[in-house]
Amino acid sequence: MVLNATREDVEILIELQEIEKGVSRISKVLEGVESEINTRKKKRKDAENELKALESDLAEVRGLYMGFEGELKERDARIKKSEETLKIVKTNTEYQTLLREIDDNRKRNSEAEGQMIDYLDQIEKKEKAVAESRERFEEIAAVTDREIDEIVVNSENERKELESITSQRDKVAVKVKPKLLDRFNRILKQSSGIAIVPLTNATCGGCFMNIPPQKFIEIQRGEALNFCPQCHRMVYYKKN
Repeated sequence: MVLNATREDVEILIELQEIEKGVSRISKVLEGVESEINTRKKKRKDAENELKALESDLAEVRGLYMGFEGELKERDARIKKSEETLKIVKTNTEYQTLLREIDDNRKRNSEAEGQMIDYLDQIEKKEKAVAESRERFEEIAAVTDREIDEIVVNSENERKELESITSQRDKVAVKVKPKLLDRFNRILKQSSGIAIVPLTNATCGGCFMNIPPQKFIEIQRGEALNFCPQCHRMVYYKKN
């Protein structure tokens, strides 16, 4: 397969390919930077999630304790009211009924107090776990935030260089004929960022396979833009 292209077109494509190599190189460096940042963010997030889970667990137990505490106060109020009523009841049946109610409420309060003691023990342990987790989180957050800031600062030169090269690529790309640029970009995506390669001693600089003799002769003439029959990259003849 061939495309009509002048030697100047080929030279522009070669220049564009060199720029793309630079973009790819710096992009890989910045991908590594992003990976390092994300690793630290995950470490920070994991510590934060652990703290939130412990805080939620503590809040749940505190809620249960407060629920029992509220029930205890209500029953205490009912006991007090029943004791006052005992003084004015007129029948033995009413008196016995109130005594049973008072006894029942006191038993339930006793059970509730036992449960509340257990919850207080849990709360104390969970408060300690939360305090330790918060201390770990604050330490991890301080370290990871500092490390991320350092990584960003240290990668600033690469970011500026990428911005500069990208701008240069845009300026060169407008010089390429639309059809050639479209084909170049498609091959670039399909071929690991290498769209055009030199042909040296009948060997493709992309896949390193030998080009058929007749095809090699065509490419040497330089009358059109050719493609490697193996890897389908654009190829141009380069003298030794």
